[in-house]
Amino acid sequence: MRKIAANYIFLPDSPLIKNGYVVIEQGEVRVVNTGGHIREIAGMEFYGGLIVPDYVMTYKCLFQSGDKMLPLLERWFAERGNHFEQVALVEGADLLHLTWSDAAKIRLL
Repeated sequence: MRKIAANYIFLPDSPLIKNGYVVIEQGEVRVVNTGGHIREIAGMEFYGGLIVPDYVMTYKCLFQSGDKMLPLLERWFAERGNHFEQVALVEGADLLHLTWSDAAKIRLL
């Protein structure tokens, strides 16, 4: 079992979660909403950024600087659905405004 926390989590069939974490176990990903308050849990990893489904990595070349990320992610979720087994991290984006920036990148966790 792997527990991964981040500033934001946005996965299909889940609202945008601030300061939550995901539990990945046997190919299933479960979102845990902490109400915005992450506490230390043994073995939990923390990353600065936005956790998204792994398939978002195939779309990364479509992001342009200044793009609002959530509408694009919602469109891709509608196309690809909620089947994924891993998560990726968007880092370097403007998390205050949830926009893509020139420094942003996506990597598999």
